[in-house]
Amino acid sequence: MIFFIKYRTVFFLSCLSAGILIRTFIQPGQLAFILLITPLLIALIKYPQLYFILFLPIGFFITPDYSPDHRIEEYLGNKISAAGVLIKNPEKRENSIRLFIRLNIINPGNHDISVNTKVVAYLENTDLSLTYGNKIELQKVRFERIRNFKNPGSFNIADFYKRKNIFFSTYVNSKNIKVLGIGRDVNPFLYRINLLRTEYGRFVRSNTKYPQSEIISALTVGDKSNIPTQVRESFSGLGISHIFAISGLHVGAIAVAFYLLFKWLLKRSEYILLKFQMPRVAAILTILPVFTYTALAGFSTSALRAFIMITIYLLSIVLGKDDLKLNTLFIAALIILLINPNSLFELSFQLSFLSVFGILLFHSFYPLEIKTGIDKLKTALKTTVAATFITLPISINTFGYLPVLSVPANLLLIPLVEFVIVPLGLITLVTYRLSSTLSIFILNFDSYFISILLHITGWIDKHGLALISFPRIDFLTTVFIMLTGLLVLLCTQYKKLKYLIPVTLSVSIAFGIINFFFFESGNLEIHILDSGKKNIVLIKTPSSKYILISGGYSYKSKSDFIERSVVNPYLLSRNITELDHLVLTSLDKSHLKGAEAILKKIDVKNIWINGHKLNSNLWEQIYTKNIKLNKISDKDYFVSIDGLNLSFLRPLISAVYDSKKPVPLLLELTKDDFTFHMGEEIEHIIFNNKKSNLLYISNGAENNHNSIKNMYNPETIICGKCKNNSKINQNTKYVYETASDGTVSVVVKNSEIEIRKYLKQ
Repeated sequence: MIFFIKYRTVFFLSCLSAGILIRTFIQPGQLAFILLITPLLIALIKYPQLYFILFLPIGFFITPDYSPDHRIEEYLGNKISAAGVLIKNPEKRENSIRLFIRLNIINPGNHDISVNTKVVAYLENTDLSLTYGNKIELQKVRFERIRNFKNPGSFNIADFYKRKNIFFSTYVNSKNIKVLGIGRDVNPFLYRINLLRTEYGRFVRSNTKYPQSEIISALTVGDKSNIPTQVRESFSGLGISHIFAISGLHVGAIAVAFYLLFKWLLKRSEYILLKFQMPRVAAILTILPVFTYTALAGFSTSALRAFIMITIYLLSIVLGKDDLKLNTLFIAALIILLINPNSLFELSFQLSFLSVFGILLFHSFYPLEIKTGIDKLKTALKTTVAATFITLPISINTFGYLPVLSVPANLLLIPLVEFVIVPLGLITLVTYRLSSTLSIFILNFDSYFISILLHITGWIDKHGLALISFPRIDFLTTVFIMLTGLLVLLCTQYKKLKYLIPVTLSVSIAFGIINFFFFESGNLEIHILDSGKKNIVLIKTPSSKYILISGGYSYKSKSDFIERSVVNPYLLSRNITELDHLVLTSLDKSHLKGAEAILKKIDVKNIWINGHKLNSNLWEQIYTKNIKLNKISDKDYFVSIDGLNLSFLRPLISAVYDSKKPVPLLLELTKDDFTFHMGEEIEHIIFNNKKSNLLYISNGAENNHNSIKNMYNPETIICGKCKNNSKINQNTKYVYETASDGTVSVVVKNSEIEIRKYLKQ
């Protein structure tokens, strides 16, 4: 009962979250939900102290159920024009810019159609000056429905955008964009705040070298959109990527500075000193600049959480009440979920609140002292361990690695950031309009310290010291890991519980081991991934050696998006942290960047390349990690791997229409009486007397099935999209397509073939 009285907000938050989860995943109708909770509502009549249950229906009914605008669906895939307003600043990615637009009008050719829907548009890097509130026109664009890659472990991009009420995306050329001024319905306060962010960002970029300028912008005004991917990954691998988020220390520094400033100003007035209680007045006045800075930081989850907690603390000063830090955290979460229920599913929300919860919970059992230097060091260590431990399962399952240097990196580098780099950045933010000379002088100092930070993180990242690839942690393992941590805390009050710690720790390790060996089968397995324009095939030999084949030339996909967001999560979801062979049949920019992403997370013993071109980063990784490089010669090439015969065959006749592409290969894998064929540009490759048990038609070749069928006469075909091709259905026993079936797995048991589809296995 005492716990309930002291921490009643946790029950409000739990019921609100339960309502959101029921609406999102169970999705009962409103009437069914009312019938479901009627017994609970009746119980409230007899037990009114259970009033927190009312937050269950509140969570259910405030959770939005978004659906796509059917007026746009009618024109998907067709070239149309559209006009709308940017609802946030453009986000710069490695090779493109992402625009979030609220469309008002679409024009399919001869008339305007009013709409009210949000879309995301991808734009190649451009010098166009675009910002929040701009009214823009898109000309000759094709909208497509956002869809997921249907593979185990893949990030659910469709759900991610759905929770933002976004269902459609498009690619647009800068010459097809017109800026038409400022939209009428733009919030003037947010527009001016965003304008200040933009102007400050330009000032920093014009006076500081890249990428130091982007880190300063991120740490001062929360603009993280232009931070290079390599820098993000270096910081993430060290477990310090949270420094890019405007957090409690940033907002707290602003609050303390303005609180002391207001107290000093109020002391100048004898009337105020005699009439009012100065600390209370200063606390009230401090709320406004803290709110302004939170807005300047873009109302990010971590900044909003810090603002609410600090505001509650300031109000407790005004009211003369003692604050309960855990309650303020729960209230902050409650308010954010009431504003946006879908925040519950955002990684930033989960990591932000879990890390602070871990610190506060640890503090309640092991009080943090800051009296002496040793106390401060112990406090920093306890805080880092608590935040790292409680977020570890989410971090591993999201990023696919264990940040082994997280604790020392946070202890050594975070003080540099929070007590040197951030304060200097905030000073430049305050002074850049008052004295550009002073601000530039301070920026140079800030840039110098950031250079030191980048040098340290870059060196550690280059030598692969920061992280260990780690398979996903299943639910039961997570439960016992968290239970072990809870027992460590409770041991301070109940000494005998320490005897349970080895038990729970052993159980969590046992579950992890069982999960790790769950996929071992002893058969030949071929897994063909749903990977859009690329062709990704994973082969597992009977003795569990892994061969990953990345093929096909992706002219439009000039990034490593597939390898980073699809391939690595798939491998780690299957507990694969090591590849025996990585075969790159194409060496365009996309595949080279993709190979970099794979080597970043996965240990690779051998790399096979179709040609000679490699970029410097890939050469460096191959050399640093002592990977054996094999070049597929101009002639046919044959290798035996664990009883499998893998042949790289050149075509007898090749008619590749783009000479920049590599000379195409046919990959032929044979084991006993089983034969598997795949290859990029397969419709242009002519071979005689090829018979396939299994043929993978690479994405892009779906329209040439008849010639492919005549050459290979396959029993089973797997493709990206080809089920609508009747010519194949008439001559082939089985047809599967990854776009609809997801990952298609072929298990060869002696002479029998078993097909498993990801969506139905």
